[in-house]
Amino acid sequence: MSLEEELEQIAIGKLERGHWGEGDFFLLAGVETWLLYFTIAEAHAELDAIVDGQFLGRLDGYYYPVGRCAMWKAMRVFYDPDGFLQSIKRRLEEYPQNLASAILNHHLAALEDVEDLERAVQRKDVFFFHFAMDLALDHLLQALFALNQEYFPSRKRSESYLRKFKVKPAECEERLRTVIALGGSAETLEQSYRIWNRLALDLKFLVEGDPIHRRM
Repeated sequence: MSLEEELEQIAIGKLERGHWGEGDFFLLAGVETWLLYFTIAEAHAELDAIVDGQFLGRLDGYYYPVGRCAMWKAMRVFYDPDGFLQSIKRRLEEYPQNLASAILNHHLAALEDVEDLERAVQRKDVFFFHFAMDLALDHLLQALFALNQEYFPSRKRSESYLRKFKVKPAECEERLRTVIALGGSAETLEQSYRIWNRLALDLKFLVEGDPIHRRM
């Protein structure tokens, strides 16, 4: 079968704007395939802004700018005649300390805002608790990734990353699963929040005790 016969659902200009720029889409032997276009100047400008700490959280509810760094670093390069991609990968080999400090400061401060979580517990409001917990979990995960000098890619496969981290609260994954499980019932919201609060406090102690980040 020829390559042409393997192509299906071709959509030129499928992406025209947004965080992923411009791109074409097609199925190649049933595999979703994207061709994304960008200029070198734009890529450098975006990377500079991210590494300088201008984007510390997620944008538009789903996009993590730091995830772009994770993508560049993990990218397998097959053809790079000008060495551009390799230069990006070399730049990201060592996690920038100023970025780690900025991310930790931002997300640890956000974790201290527990008003919505406490209100949800008081009202026994499971749905509101999950809304507040989703935001809080995002802050905790991004802080943990920065503490372990790992670019936060997205919420996907977070637990597999956590299992590999050396610096984290004791029984971190187990406690997080317990928080989520207990957060599903109005009768156990208080217990869920108590475990969460202790976990967030343990993370703060870890950051304060880490010699690299002690002077944030």
